[in-house]
Amino acid sequence: DETLVAASPDARFAVVQSVSATGSTRLLRRDPNGDHPLAALNLALDLLAWGRIEAVTHPGPDGQVLTSWLLLPPPDPGGGKAPVAVVLYPGAAYPVPPSWLRPGGERRHINPAVLAAHGYAVLVPSLPRPSGDGRGLDDLAARIDAILDQAARQAPIDPARVALIGHSYGGHAALLTAALSERFRAVVASAGYADLSRVYALTPHFLVSPDDGVPINALAGWAESGQGAIGASLPARPDAYVDNSPVYLADGIRTPVLLIEGDLDPAGGDVLFGALYRLGREADLVIYAGEGHVFVSPANLRDLHARILAWLDRYLEAAL
Repeated sequence: DETLVAASPDARFAVVQSVSATGSTRLLRRDPNGDHPLAALNLALDLLAWGRIEAVTHPGPDGQVLTSWLLLPPPDPGGGKAPVAVVLYPGAAYPVPPSWLRPGGERRHINPAVLAAHGYAVLVPSLPRPSGDGRGLDDLAARIDAILDQAARQAPIDPARVALIGHSYGGHAALLTAALSERFRAVVASAGYADLSRVYALTPHFLVSPDDGVPINALAGWAESGQGAIGASLPARPDAYVDNSPVYLADGIRTPVLLIEGDLDPAGGDVLFGALYRLGREADLVIYAGEGHVFVSPANLRDLHARILAWLDRYLEAAL
């Protein structure tokens, strides 16, 4: 866990940063005479109960051996099993625990330490794309089911009380999964595109600064040939955008859904909320003013986590 911060031109002296197993940071100067402490930061993190991280080994879509990671909350004094929050991001595989899951992790939105401190086990599944063409999301529910079942065999978690949580592409995938499976008791989708046609929408920045040019190239590329993996433009294959947009699959979403987005990054959550409302489904929509794709306001982040925990508590009944 050491990283190089700085070095002299002759490489005889260096400043090295190390992170402890419980989250604090130490800086030291390294030279031919050894290591010399410079500073210790965030020592209070060492006093926190971060929970235990456990590896969950399972097969992947192409038969490979994969490892997912389970952050367990403090044990329930009554011996109960913890409900589970699955934080998903398709396409990612984690041979080691991601830094944001470990003690001292600095992820601001959907912080796993906050969920675990509240009594939730946090499962981070490795979900690489299968080989071949396509988006690789059709079998996502089955793959998550298998990882959950394996985690339940080795840890005190309740596989019947599970929520899906995702941000960005993870939020998009959580909504698609909810449309295809009723296993999950709750869904939290943050900045996840509910309507893929929104990648062609003009951003609020364009409205105030049109001289910078039409800013659709990046997101259109994301959908056509990047992570979205549609393989075609909206005019060429409108059916593909419909088939892969949760808003057009709303009739299949019967799981209570919390939709979250910033007003500077409209992802179509308002339209999906309207569709779910029209169907009489359980849904909530939160739009944070002044926020883009990743939320940064401390007040909004506090409110965000309070709303997520309240939503999970309502449908999963946390142990703590």
